[in-house]
Amino acid sequence: MERNPYLQRYRAESLILGKRNATWLNQPVLEGDPSNLKSHLLQIRGGEDGHYFNSHNKRIPSRMVLLEEQLKEVEQKWNNYCQDRLNVGEPKPVIWPEHLQEQKDRLEAKLQVANEEVRWLSIHLQKAEDQKPESRGNLLSNPRYWGTGNLRDGHLVRIAGWDVAPDDTGLLRISDPTSPYDGIEVWRFKAQVVNPMHYENRLRGRKETKEALEKNRSKKSIPFPKPPTFDPVSGNIEYQGYSNETIRKIKIDDT
Repeated sequence: MERNPYLQRYRAESLILGKRNATWLNQPVLEGDPSNLKSHLLQIRGGEDGHYFNSHNKRIPSRMVLLEEQLKEVEQKWNNYCQDRLNVGEPKPVIWPEHLQEQKDRLEAKLQVANEEVRWLSIHLQKAEDQKPESRGNLLSNPRYWGTGNLRDGHLVRIAGWDVAPDDTGLLRISDPTSPYDGIEVWRFKAQVVNPMHYENRLRGRKETKEALEKNRSKKSIPFPKPPTFDPVSGNIEYQGYSNETIRKIKIDDT
């Protein structure tokens, strides 16, 4: 059997299977949050009947159901094509027309990737449910992963383990009294809290590498920078212990 030409491509493009897709959907969050895993499982395979209810309480088909329906339509086109040839006295075709073969290959590859995503999610859901709640909390509270969040039906509902909700203008803010960033805009949290930590971490790493080479010693382990502090009254963010270069970059990025 000829290898499906689209399978590897769709695996790489998958937000779940693709190793390069480091978005809100990455392994640290997935493995630590059963609700996120269950949400994606529902969207991909649905419930027992292949459907699920979205945030508007509307029953909709899962991705796999839609793909299976589209594949049946393509197969019906092939059957019609064969019948048309027979109707004019020609032998029944054994080779699919190029355009139908391409549609069939694409849909079969997408369906196989969806099945692989379901297996991946199911395995990690079981692992997550076996974890103690405090273990998941420790994972989500790690500042390295604060840029990751949870989507539900295309809407961000949680970031860094804290609930998110729109304000009166529709702007998303962290809305969680357990968070030291309660009330901050999500875009600002990512731009002025999360990004500076990672920039400062890279800066310290480069500095340590340079010093280790100059002094001909082994590299030391550099701890991840402490999170900036947020004052909910004034709205100010403090960067204690951060380099001037990082602070200058924050100001440049905000302009």
